[in-house]
Amino acid sequence: MSNKKVAKEFLERHLPVYAKKEIDLDSLKLRKESYIDKELKMSQVDVLYEVKFKKDVKPGFIYCLQEHQSTCDKAMAFRILKYIVKIMDDHVKNQDSIKLPIILPIVFYHGKGSYTSTTYLSW
Repeated sequence: MSNKKVAKEFLERHLPVYAKKEIDLDSLKLRKESYIDKELKMSQVDVLYEVKFKKDVKPGFIYCLQEHQSTCDKAMAFRILKYIVKIMDDHVKNQDSIKLPIILPIVFYHGKGSYTSTTYLSW
């Protein structure tokens, strides 16, 4: 996913239609930051792309989290929320405005069965 061409093709194929209508995938810009906790670095990889939205001039982000595990994680939604807050915090620190970016998180799951854990914060 760190290859822009591969990421664009993946997103064109897998993003929901409503998201593809809003995001300018030609504007994908790979960011160097990583937001994974140090103790999780051995089992996860994350990729952050800055994108432009078609109806807005402010940037947004697509955050891809790749985990090397094949089991469902009941706390995944909460972990993603923590990563989103870190990305927003960095964004605000580097801007002249408190205006928060839109962040679209994507988690890759490669288990044998369907993902059965919740994808929502409220269990």
